[in-house]
Amino acid sequence: MDQGKPGDAVKASFSLDVSILDIPANAVRTQATLFMAAGIAGVILPGLPGWPLIMISISLLAAKGSKIAILDKWMTRKFPAARQEALRFAFCLKRDLDKRFPPTK
Repeated sequence: MDQGKPGDAVKASFSLDVSILDIPANAVRTQATLFMAAGIAGVILPGLPGWPLIMISISLLAAKGSKIAILDKWMTRKFPAARQEALRFAFCLKRDLDKRFPPTK
């Protein structure tokens, strides 16, 4: 039985793009900066996962249309499963925060 590539199961079970996060355009840069700062702290400090947070930051900035999209494409090609899991984490975090603090109208 053919096992396929390691990232195939993640792609099949949960196909996710940054657009599903539904973040307002003016908040993208702020959130990407916060994820980047936390990611750098996670790389330096033990106990905090740094690389997934940096991947989220790069994906958010790439969706905005910046020049960092080249890095996001490379990340998608080289580490598809890790990128999917990082975006899944961001989606779950956003969903949880929306439940706890519903947007005011």
